[in-house]
Amino acid sequence: MNHENLYELLGDINEVYVQEAGAYRRGKQPLAWRRWVAGAACLCLVAAGAFAVPALRNVYGGGALQPNHTAAGDAVQSQEGSDAVPAGENPPLFVNAVADIVSADMDVQYAYYDNLSPSEWEATLEGFQTAFGFRYEDFAGRIPDTFTQTSFYSVDIPAGDGGGNYIPHDYVSLCQTQSGGAVRIALCPEEEPLRDFYIHCDQAKASEINGVDILLYGYQDSLLAQFSYGGIYYDIETTHVALEDLEGLLTAVLEGA
Repeated sequence: MNHENLYELLGDINEVYVQEAGAYRRGKQPLAWRRWVAGAACLCLVAAGAFAVPALRNVYGGGALQPNHTAAGDAVQSQEGSDAVPAGENPPLFVNAVADIVSADMDVQYAYYDNLSPSEWEATLEGFQTAFGFRYEDFAGRIPDTFTQTSFYSVDIPAGDGGGNYIPHDYVSLCQTQSGGAVRIALCPEEEPLRDFYIHCDQAKASEINGVDILLYGYQDSLLAQFSYGGIYYDIETTHVALEDLEGLLTAVLEGA
């Protein structure tokens, strides 16, 4: 299956960002970005000839997460469950199991903001606030202290001006935990953050935190969360992070929702 057939099959792909396989991408990070295509029994497709997906080793004991279990193997209440949830508390999270995934290439560049001059950093902060309507410091301040930020960058797309320029599409914060877990927090003001990783998952069930619907996916040792809040789209991916720790992160990000 070539890339054109794959895109036609999956749909919901902004063709502005998608290039033929082998397209030049400057500054690609070791763990490639992916974009989820959510749909409906988790039916997952694998494309022959797609570039290699980053290794996601299974630390949960032999297979993909089952739809009615947490990462630790404890039962999770489905949305149809009859158990009452105490007032003021969130219902148990529901993880949609993913067996396989599809990779595809995209024409993006990465702009890292970790070693900027004061004037460059100030310009970056202004760009962030213009895009999202709130300060970067306010966003970073909502991340719990148990997650240490290791990098901050943007995923840039073609500007469409014919000059070969790229403009930020997503802003991304990379974090790690004391136990060695990794976290990516991507946010975009216009649409879902970009990924070069596609799935088709029918009838995915949503979880709820502070009144916000969140789609959670489990693939081997990774947990992924997608949601929108306050007009901003979020895409959070964790590796080697417990479900309860991800829940704490999501709750902090959604504080006040």
